[in-house]
Amino acid sequence: MKTLVRFARVGLFLGALGFFFQPFVPSESIAADLDEVQKAAQEGNARAQNSLGVLYVKGDGVEQNAKEAVRWFRRAAKQGHVGSQYNLGLLYLAGKNSDRAKQEAAKWFQKAAENGHTKAQYRLGMLYVQGGGVEQDYASAALWLRSAADEEHAEAQYNLGVLYDNGYGLERDLTKARGWYLKAADQAHIGALFNLGTIYFAGRGVEQDDSEAAHWFRRAAERGHSSAQYNLGAMYLEGRGVAKDDETGIDWLRKAAKQGHANAQKIIDQISAGS
Repeated sequence: MKTLVRFARVGLFLGALGFFFQPFVPSESIAADLDEVQKAAQEGNARAQNSLGVLYVKGDGVEQNAKEAVRWFRRAAKQGHVGSQYNLGLLYLAGKNSDRAKQEAAKWFQKAAENGHTKAQYRLGMLYVQGGGVEQDYASAALWLRSAADEEHAEAQYNLGVLYDNGYGLERDLTKARGWYLKAADQAHIGALFNLGTIYFAGRGVEQDDSEAAHWFRRAAERGHSSAQYNLGAMYLEGRGVAKDDETGIDWLRKAAKQGHANAQKIIDQISAGS
């Protein structure tokens, strides 16, 4: 079966941008009861203020109110509560898509990052990648992503690999890129799994190895990466790195096509037209 295949290449940014607020963990001195939390917050307890902010974000026991959440996070953040500094950054980032909001987010992430908050370091690094709220600066992005990556933050490890892979803010180093992808892949990071496949497929900084490429593409494909599904399907059709198997190849292409992968659909159409 002869098909025209164009393999998908290395993936780029960005890491996941889900919002997970730093929760309040009750201590012996602060009861979990809402009245007690509110009382402690009013009395200036930063941990309770952060907890109350989270409750207003979620609408848990109180009416959901972003302005009240900001007010309580800010009160705690000004006392140096690192979780609140991070949460305040998240609220600004999740709110209005304005330059001022991004600047506020960057300011609070910076404070939390400087206090060793891993997720804040990651988000600040990504803001430097994007130029959101700060001037785009890949060197600064690399600095903060490295801080988070050293703490086993998978998204930071992946994106630091991308910086090394492309020479953004760092001297291009394919060996270091692969090393960071491997660390992220150990945590099943789907983008890192795919990029490792492209590295071995193209022989970028390593000896070209189709079977190794297929291994990484398979791991990413099983987790739903459409380009990995496409590449793996194409490899089965061509017998590259795997035993030639048209049925398995078409099955992977169909999975990719269902996710809107245009080239996968083109190959399926080509095969159907020739059958």
